[in-house]
Amino acid sequence: MSDIYEKVKQIRSLMAAQGVDAYIITGTDPHQSEYLAPCWNDRLWLTGFTGSAGTVVITHTFAGLWTDSRYYIQAVQELAGGPFEMMKQDPKTPFSYILWCKENLPGNAVLAVDGFDISQNQYTTFKKMLSQDIQIRTDLDLIAKVWADRPSLPLSPVFALEDQYCGSSVSEKLDFLRNFLTENNLDQFLITALDEIAWLLNLRGSDVLYNPVFIAYLLVGRDESLLFVDASRFSQSALVSLSTARVTLSNYDSVISHLNILEEKTNIGLDSNLTSVSIYKACNGNIKEVTSPIQLKKSIKNNTEVANTQQVMVQDGVALAKAFYWLHETLKTRTTTEYEFSRIVSLERSLLPGYLGDSFAPIIGYEGNGAIVHYHPDENKSATIHPSGVLLVDSGGQYLSGTTDITRTISLGGATKNVQRSFTLVLKGMIALSKAVFPVGTSGMHLDILARQYLWQNGQNYGHGTGHGVGFCLNVHEGPQSIAGMYNQKTKTPMMPGMITSNEPGYYETDNYGVRVENLILTVPHPHFPNYLKFETLTYYPIDISMIDETMLDTSEKAWFNAYHHKVKSLILPHLEGPIRNWFELKCRTLN
Repeated sequence: MSDIYEKVKQIRSLMAAQGVDAYIITGTDPHQSEYLAPCWNDRLWLTGFTGSAGTVVITHTFAGLWTDSRYYIQAVQELAGGPFEMMKQDPKTPFSYILWCKENLPGNAVLAVDGFDISQNQYTTFKKMLSQDIQIRTDLDLIAKVWADRPSLPLSPVFALEDQYCGSSVSEKLDFLRNFLTENNLDQFLITALDEIAWLLNLRGSDVLYNPVFIAYLLVGRDESLLFVDASRFSQSALVSLSTARVTLSNYDSVISHLNILEEKTNIGLDSNLTSVSIYKACNGNIKEVTSPIQLKKSIKNNTEVANTQQVMVQDGVALAKAFYWLHETLKTRTTTEYEFSRIVSLERSLLPGYLGDSFAPIIGYEGNGAIVHYHPDENKSATIHPSGVLLVDSGGQYLSGTTDITRTISLGGATKNVQRSFTLVLKGMIALSKAVFPVGTSGMHLDILARQYLWQNGQNYGHGTGHGVGFCLNVHEGPQSIAGMYNQKTKTPMMPGMITSNEPGYYETDNYGVRVENLILTVPHPHFPNYLKFETLTYYPIDISMIDETMLDTSEKAWFNAYHHKVKSLILPHLEGPIRNWFELKCRTLN
């Protein structure tokens, strides 16, 4: 931890030289991404915290990291012995750290944050929350002055995702966006979110771990578009696709200078939730802040994307069967580790056609580690798995044919009555949400209680959301929809046909165990009730019967479970041979 103390010391020295009282590190990048390219992973480099959500505040006498309930246990462990104090993010106050600054900074204080790492909307919110005498500077990147060996921008190859996967051409998608320009009296629309650019142009890359995207900005006009990116890494097919769609290329670093010279009469649209302060300030012309129409359009998968996802879910189920069978056989003769098993899970997926990588770092939590919601084992810190206890496995893959995300909690022998009870309460909630029938216009906020009701009836709960949107060969976490109890823009978004969302209630007892059951569900029209919707389960892998207290399930829940296992068996079993086939068939057995 001595190097972390030294980094904080250097930052404080720079703060003093600039007259800064507090420095904020948001943990994001110039594109407001969740997962970051190595060159922008400031929070990890500075603190050692590996979670995907957290904000750092450094003053001359205090250093803290605010994170949400998913990471409380993890943050305490990873920050131990260092200068950073773990601060609990208030779920009802998204910017708890700003309130802390307001209460603890002196009058006429100067608060600094890198303008590329904060959205324009966040900046506006901060100004409203802070006292008028607190100045916010956005022109300082202090990390760049301290991080001597900071990695350079990634230059991974960029390739075209063929229409057979996308179901919609680049020209068709650009026409959709240009209709939006016309309807909103806009000359150009600036896109900064990497997954939106990848979706709109049917291009994929690997600049960001787990997300098949590439670093770029895109300015779409009425007739032509300008993509700010390093052109040297584009495949020939990608270049042809862009040329056909009248998309020209310019250097990534030239985006600021180009925005500066836009004519003042240019009407430029942008999403202030996704556009950094630095990019926003660079825009000349008449700025119109709008919600990006790409978010919703991208979330509603077309028939081709749905069909491809259904197909890849079968392949993914086969890979998981092989991984879990490996674990079953290995534990007969020796122990293994969480890390070794995570490598096996990734290996089995990597053998499938169209595999691009994991969709997130596998969460393999044995016993007490399962209670750390986003726990990730590494080679040097990984629990030993024995043929007893409970194992939580949350993993997913990126394929040309779609994106997967699944959680299964299994008994390795001797699950206690307490564990079975918790698991069954979670399962009942997952089934209730899977079976939901709801009118058009229903949002995720309205549906969330279905998954939590049985836990609530027993005085239990979980601190994370119930469901997030999932992209198609894109980010495993995407909007605009979300299933959660809190009131925000995502949970207000109505569920619409074509949306793919996770269904993942859980329960966690610190240092003891964690249970979670997760399937992906597709919103579809109800076949009999006009103006009503339902969910279709897309994930195909059995749920561990030995974890269930069958006395807690009613007839309809058992019927759902048995129908689900029958479908899993019919789809996955034909792809298995030999001993694994018999083992898997037993896993797909039904309830009494």
